[in-house]
Amino acid sequence: MRKVIERERITAAAAAGRPIRDRRGQRRVALSNESINKTLVLLANILDTAVEHGLLPSNPARGRRRRLKAHRPTRRFLEADELAELLAVAGELDRSARSDQRIGRRPLIAVMAKSGLRVGEVCALRWRSVDTVHQRLVIEQAKTAAGIREVDLSLDLVEELNTWRAELKPASVDEFVFATDSGRPRDKDSVRERVLVPVVNRVNEIREARGIAPLPKITPHALRRTYISLMLEAGAPLPYVMDQVGHADSKTTLQIYAQVQKRVSRRNGRAAFDRLLNGADSDIVPARV
Repeated sequence: MRKVIERERITAAAAAGRPIRDRRGQRRVALSNESINKTLVLLANILDTAVEHGLLPSNPARGRRRRLKAHRPTRRFLEADELAELLAVAGELDRSARSDQRIGRRPLIAVMAKSGLRVGEVCALRWRSVDTVHQRLVIEQAKTAAGIREVDLSLDLVEELNTWRAELKPASVDEFVFATDSGRPRDKDSVRERVLVPVVNRVNEIREARGIAPLPKITPHALRRTYISLMLEAGAPLPYVMDQVGHADSKTTLQIYAQVQKRVSRRNGRAAFDRLLNGADSDIVPARV
């Protein structure tokens, strides 16, 4: 009965447009449609087991009509010039640090943005998996079968890794490429807070001084999407890009591809419009006075 009264109180507050609060007076935030859909997916997976064991005749959480309409946020990735700016500043921060305190911000960002590795794959990367002679990385462990793969390296990234190895002078091929001071692998929080955040903050300081809009929030996964977008824009075949990043399902790759195509179309449209206007200006004959 208490739960029914509480539910009715919350419903009445929502209908009246008042903030929803619990019995202690703390403000409650309503779940987004996306969060509700994720909860339904989890519930459906649990109830599938009940159906398999004959405890339920069917799964009440299955079906498209159970899902709510959810806005899909636009996932951000960097343009080529923005990535170059990020790498330049990362290199400056590396050089300004003491030689025994350099954490390799530039090569780490370069690996994520120019090979498409997941942050966990970058953290687990050992020197034995870096084959700069044959221009490839070997991903030995991954969360999916498609994730275990060989990743082709550009000459630019080969140079980044060779320079970083020469600076580190690893004693063994089993050492981590981007290790902590104690020699242990970094984790995703370390990559975000110690590597990315200082670089992005510095880039935005420079941009503010020049009167340029700041970069949006850049995460390790945004760098992975940057690699996918730049490869697709360069004309790389979709199956090849999927193989490079370890995507078993084309859904995510196609979503980025759609964004890239929209960006390219917009850019081509602007260029065509500029050519049209410039051509119209050149056809105008000055009036004689």
